[in-house]
Amino acid sequence: MGKRIFFIGVIMLSIGLDAQHQRIDSSIDAAVVDVYQDPDRALKNSTELLKKVETVPQQIKVYRLRATAYLAKRDFSKALESSLAAEELTTKLQDKVQRAAALNSLAILYQQMDLYAKSLELLNEVDSLLMNAAKHNQDDFEQAKSLAIRGMIYRKQGNIELALEKLLAALHRLKLQQLDEANTANASVICYNIAYCYLDLNKTETATEYFNDALRLAESVGGESLKAYALKGLAEIYGRQERYEEANKLLLKADELSHDIGDIILQEALYRLLSENYLQLDRLALYERYYNLYRQFKAKREKNETESIEAILQLQSSQADSIIAKAEASYHRQLRGRGLIGFVLLSFVLLFIYRQITENRKLKRHLEQKLRQ
Repeated sequence: MGKRIFFIGVIMLSIGLDAQHQRIDSSIDAAVVDVYQDPDRALKNSTELLKKVETVPQQIKVYRLRATAYLAKRDFSKALESSLAAEELTTKLQDKVQRAAALNSLAILYQQMDLYAKSLELLNEVDSLLMNAAKHNQDDFEQAKSLAIRGMIYRKQGNIELALEKLLAALHRLKLQQLDEANTANASVICYNIAYCYLDLNKTETATEYFNDALRLAESVGGESLKAYALKGLAEIYGRQERYEEANKLLLKADELSHDIGDIILQEALYRLLSENYLQLDRLALYERYYNLYRQFKAKREKNETESIEAILQLQSSQADSIIAKAEASYHRQLRGRGLIGFVLLSFVLLFIYRQITENRKLKRHLEQKLRQ
């Protein structure tokens, strides 16, 4: 009877804990929605969530949320700080697919901060984890994310053909999954990047198709930021085709959608394109207005990039100091180890010599006695 009561108690406790975990997960999901709509509110909510979370996966989620919110504000230094906190926590995860998912999300953050080597390093670890993990429903999703991040990095590095190969493979894997809200948003991002690859290859018609796909997917999940990026891409094509009025309508719509998000890079791009188009239309007052806005946001971006570089250099310096400290500690351990081994060997040698001397003395005395006889 006692055991039965104990088991019922455990089940009730588990249900209570699960419900509590679900409430926290729901709060995290709600905060994620705010990231691109209201990053400041997302950060405020995440500060409260850090006091409540109980599991390592939840802690990682909150730090990833904070890093993403700081990225939306283009505060690279704090984004990096939150990313490193999340990365440190991933070492505590035992489930390989869970760890791969966490590292994938961090790789995205590093990619957005232009830390490509760090991002690729994590992606290599993701691929290794997924290769050695038992088959899991989430595998295809994580592999799709890994391929997509690689594609975005290769595109930034100018390797368009390889980028396109990875992005198309990522989209194919993602379509094998159930297209829920998160997967649909990811598919929109991938289509947007595929479109730019085709635009870089001067395949305008195909690029237009993928920008429209990105827009359609973004609209289906109500992603304001995603819609703004897709509209910007279409407007860029219209600008190349000298359809400046049509392009500006899309750009102004994108500006309206993204105005409160605080994405400096997006706004800089929108104002640059608007100023160029108004110049082509000889509407100089509007050209001057948007050119000044473009310069303001460009200055903000460059300031943030400078802070980002300083943060990266500080990170590299601290990592180098850590490596040096570990190397020195290892060296001293080896010296101590070698010293101990040397001491033991020397002791055996000295003992052997002492015994030999003692035996020789005994033999000498024995011979002297023999001679006297």
